[in-house]
Amino acid sequence: MLPPRVVIAGLILACASAACESGSGVTSPGAPRTAELRPSGAPRADASAAGALVDRIRGPFALFADFDRQLIFSIGLVTPIEEACAGAELVADGRIQDTFITLPSGIVHGLLTTTKATLVVYGRALEDPCELTEADVLARGTGRLVFTNNNVFVDDSRDTKAGYIVTGDVTLPDGRTAHLHARLRLRIVDGEFQVLTEELTLRPIGG
Repeated sequence: MLPPRVVIAGLILACASAACESGSGVTSPGAPRTAELRPSGAPRADASAAGALVDRIRGPFALFADFDRQLIFSIGLVTPIEEACAGAELVADGRIQDTFITLPSGIVHGLLTTTKATLVVYGRALEDPCELTEADVLARGTGRLVFTNNNVFVDDSRDTKAGYIVTGDVTLPDGRTAHLHARLRLRIVDGEFQVLTEELTLRPIGG
């Protein structure tokens, strides 16, 4: 089943590791300035009168890995991963927000949302995304992703439910176009993973 860290973290914010270490900037298409690659964290704020606290991390793109199903979803990164890892200027067209809500009980809820942006689906989930190549691309187009987790740190005091939905319009390597719908919903009870929903569909466009 999915390694716990995929359920807990769900994403690698900002960029592939080699590009991050280079200290490169990220440019949005048409933008006159270069933004910092490092995501910016918003100050904590009260989420409700009950005393919950909210942390938000924002970035221009994200890599979301599903290791058990050997899928990586790249959201918002226009520059090909191979070029980004080689030190090319990073061009991004997305807005990613990762929200953590800490309840008074100590339980942390997680919510990752993206705008509609460049979407690339890779058919290999590697520890080092810089090893991905064009040959690993299953589909390319535009789409968005939502990831939720009701127990980020998998506290044993309650069941953990986590999952993601990825939707978009993509072009396949053979030139066909399709509507993409990928969905996974998991439950973790006493350290055991239960798949509640698992779906990956490509519905032809105009056919």
